[in-house]
Amino acid sequence: KRTGHEDADYALRTVVLEMHETAARYFEETLWGSNGADARAYLDRRGVNEKLAGEFRLGFAERSGNPLTKQLRRFGEQAMEASGLCKKRDDGSFYDAFRGRLMFPIANESGKVIAFGGRAMYDGDEPKYLNSPGSPIYVKSNVLYSLHRAKDGHHARPLHAHRSATGTTDTDAPASRAEIRLLCAPFPGERPHIARRYTRFCLLPLRGLR
Repeated sequence: KRTGHEDADYALRTVVLEMHETAARYFEETLWGSNGADARAYLDRRGVNEKLAGEFRLGFAERSGNPLTKQLRRFGEQAMEASGLCKKRDDGSFYDAFRGRLMFPIANESGKVIAFGGRAMYDGDEPKYLNSPGSPIYVKSNVLYSLHRAKDGHHARPLHAHRSATGTTDTDAPASRAEIRLLCAPFPGERPHIARRYTRFCLLPLRGLR
């Protein structure tokens, strides 16, 4: 039986999961709307067609305004701040954490969206890549990007043929559906144990090492 504190933590995690699904749908809709033209052009240059973008649930965060924050207000300020989807100003008001970015949903092993990675679409917007902070549902060192797709048979190669690397963008190509990613963090943590549940072999192409 859960204690009152555990019940509160569980309730918060449940709400934050719902918020991330709301955000994923908003980003998807925005990508294919009138404000997503620049992001769609970028995907086209990278060889990512609409079908593949849909499979990975890619999206776009508008550059101005706070459209997502407005949708998330119904969940309450505590959940908004805990989710990492909104940032809080000194005056107590909230604004969208991701702006003007191509959005990559990060899912858990069950396929539920728990975080996002965002690539800047406009010159001068820094950092170029922005990831969700830790939250009640997301611990970066425990997550392998795209694992839910690879383990559920969305690829032609055997599971033991996984490759792991950093980043998200390179995963979104037709030849890469059996790949998983380390989300730009050191491999230790729970991820070796997670990978071991699904594969006997994992090749790590690491860059920048001397």
